[in-house]
Amino acid sequence: MNDIVLKLNNVSKSFPKVETNSITNAISDINLEIKSPEFVSIVGPSGCGKSTILRLISGLIFPTTGNITINNEKIEGPNEKIAMVFQKPTLFPWLTVWDNIAFGLKIRKKVDKKLLSERVNSMIDIIGLSEFANDYPGQLSGGMAQRAAIARAIINEPEILLLDEPLGALDAFTRMHMQDEILSIWKKKQQLVIMVTHDIEEAVYMSTKVIVVDKNPGRVKQIVNINLSENRDRSSDEFVKYRNDILKLLKENL
Repeated sequence: MNDIVLKLNNVSKSFPKVETNSITNAISDINLEIKSPEFVSIVGPSGCGKSTILRLISGLIFPTTGNITINNEKIEGPNEKIAMVFQKPTLFPWLTVWDNIAFGLKIRKKVDKKLLSERVNSMIDIIGLSEFANDYPGQLSGGMAQRAAIARAIINEPEILLLDEPLGALDAFTRMHMQDEILSIWKKKQQLVIMVTHDIEEAVYMSTKVIVVDKNPGRVKQIVNINLSENRDRSSDEFVKYRNDILKLLKENL
């Protein structure tokens, strides 16, 4: 996979409020440079524009001012280099779990049928849905559907993977399992991952870098580099210090 440099240059985003004939400034003057194979988490209080930043990077919406580039090429809309997992699963209700996960590979014709089948079956096994491969999204719990949505994004091997609170609907045990699976795939593929989360422990556990965002409007308050070993101990003094330092930064916003 090629090296990726993602840059946000003086990015601001405003939304009109029709009912009050006013403007809401969601984020302001965001300047970031993120490179693969970093795993970056964005944390901040509700309403600070975390999800807006992901949607801007994905090309689903556009900056009011500034620009976003990948390797100096301006993002002007969705493209196959970027995959995004939303807070709620966005599976095709008319396709089975298996076909949902295989969908991107099929339309891009990236692999032959035998390899496609092997990759899909392996991914379904990783997310623990082998018994539900032929079920439809409406037959799944919310957490199961979200696992399928994560698998559908990851299997396409995007150069940039955007995760918008992807594990919030999972129980604690499954959430920790999926954290490790996402990290394992990231380490193998070496892509750039950017994740929004409200879980500070999750951010410290998974990330090489945590971006703390202020609100009203959203601005980068501080970037915290996480210098921990790959095998992270959530109870270690170093881990707890990172968590507490980030919590302290967030409390300053309240």
